[in-house]
Amino acid sequence: SDELSGKSNITAGIDIIIISFGIWEAIRPWDCKDTTKNPRSLLQRQNETIALLAKLQSPGRSIVWRTSGFKAAEIPDANEAFINEMNKNAMDQIEEITSSGVSPSDLTYVDWGGAIHPRSFGIERITGDMKPHYGLEPRHVLVQMITNQLASQGHGVQLQSTI
Repeated sequence: SDELSGKSNITAGIDIIIISFGIWEAIRPWDCKDTTKNPRSLLQRQNETIALLAKLQSPGRSIVWRTSGFKAAEIPDANEAFINEMNKNAMDQIEEITSSGVSPSDLTYVDWGGAIHPRSFGIERITGDMKPHYGLEPRHVLVQMITNQLASQGHGVQLQSTI
């Protein structure tokens, strides 16, 4: 029995899952996991997570991966390059899964990191309640991107005129 079968599957009855790795996993991994007991890299963990999500997705259950934003910095740095690599890796892996044709895929992504990149550094950064967090506008962008993606997959309410 695997982690997706039986009563241990906490996703039973859930039709849309939106998931991502956040900025903390990239810039402060020691706060997010015990690297002495589990030495896997973040990219390895991301690959394993997406592979598991590919098993979890099914007709009637859509999964949307959100790419990561960036650390607040005056100029792009090594963290920015790593996050770009991490985001590209996730999108490539999901594209490979969805284009394999093995089964219909309800696993997709929104490139939120790409959308907010221009407003992520220096005086252009849209700041939030603390330095690593973005403000309200990028969160609205994320909601709009996810809404558009889900609508393109046929999710949503069909409004009918009563006139």
